[in-house]
Amino acid sequence: GGRAIPSSAGGRQGLGGAFVEELVALAPGWSLAAGVRGDWWHNRATAGAITSEGGGTRRARALSPRLSLRWQASGRWALDLAAYRSFRAPTLNELYRGFRVGDVVTDPNPRLGPERLGGAELGAGWQGDRRRVRATLFTMSLHDPIANVTVATSPGLIRRRRENLGRTRSRGVELEGEAELTSRLSCNASWLLVDATVVRFAADPTLEGRRVAQVPRAQLAASLNWRGDALGAALAARWAGRAFDDDRNNLALGSFLVIDAELARPLPHGLAAFIAVENLFDAEYAVGRTPVETVGAPRLLRLGLRLHRRG
Repeated sequence: GGRAIPSSAGGRQGLGGAFVEELVALAPGWSLAAGVRGDWWHNRATAGAITSEGGGTRRARALSPRLSLRWQASGRWALDLAAYRSFRAPTLNELYRGFRVGDVVTDPNPRLGPERLGGAELGAGWQGDRRRVRATLFTMSLHDPIANVTVATSPGLIRRRRENLGRTRSRGVELEGEAELTSRLSCNASWLLVDATVVRFAADPTLEGRRVAQVPRAQLAASLNWRGDALGAALAARWAGRAFDDDRNNLALGSFLVIDAELARPLPHGLAAFIAVENLFDAEYAVGRTPVETVGAPRLLRLGLRLHRRG
């Protein structure tokens, strides 16, 4: 018989960072928050991972500032403006680990570089005695995002590779609201509308203008909570619009609605017993098509105890 020979095809990473922030009251009703984060990334490939495509030692440094300004127009109204940058280094998994799901093989890429994001937000909020609403406009530009890019397609196999996908842009609006309907009943809801598209990818311009995979244009979440003396109940719903599971926007994922429910009973000593049902109506929906369809979790029943320690 043969003898197994161990091999290594990975690397070692070092990550470090530091953050500083200053809060300043500029004038009555005006406040400023200014911060900056410094990140350091070091990646060293093992001997088995050094190939003609890449490997060896990689390093990167980044400074990510953030600036936010708030105007408290009145006791109920506030306006916020923020601008920021951020940094993310590729993981060992993205650099060195490939995988296969159905007829799709995804290759790693030891030459991946870090992602860098720049964004801005404008938000307005209103706070009442028992109600709160907020609206936020945002725009974000992600440079060199790490994505699974299709490189070859055949009847029996789709091959993808992790790549730095040039630049993507996300623009949208988010609405949020909370209300105490009675002393025992409360509700909250949020709605997100976003246009996430590939703006530039010099290696394959045919991807430019396509939607970013796995990002629906619209998402909605809402919940209703009741607090009784001997029993609490919660009902939550989440809806997501149509999206795509691939970079070329060929594999569509339909919209879906999932509803969860929970009952909880307080017990002595900070304990609470609960029964929860996820996907209450056992909705069947696709979360992946690669091209084998992967469906979301079916109805799930959970029983348990929670411990709440008061400070």
